[in-house]
Amino acid sequence: MQVSSAIVTMHGAGMLGLILGKPEAIVEQPPIVVEKNILVDRSGRPVRTYEGLSKTKLAKRYGMKKPQDLVNWLQSMGKEDWVQPAMTAAPCQFVPFEYVPELDRLWAARQGNRQKLLGE
Repeated sequence: MQVSSAIVTMHGAGMLGLILGKPEAIVEQPPIVVEKNILVDRSGRPVRTYEGLSKTKLAKRYGMKKPQDLVNWLQSMGKEDWVQPAMTAAPCQFVPFEYVPELDRLWAARQGNRQKLLGE
């Protein structure tokens, strides 16, 4: 039961059906939501566009409590430059969309760590 639950959590119900020998199971990848932030000037004309996922959304995606945990994790692997500054109505930081599949792979492989000091 625990193994089945883990498979459904990580890969979805369709994959569990395939593993259990049900060839009619439908396996679909969950959609990736891409944020598109557009900075506009006072007249409403677009000045700059940013596509990627915010630190907050990525931290939630990987089950982290704070966006800073994501930054610490990236720093532990030498990939802190993947977080880039952006300007919207309020300043924000984002990770460009092209890095998200690599982050998914690194997270699944349990590389890096989120803590700077022991006991945090």
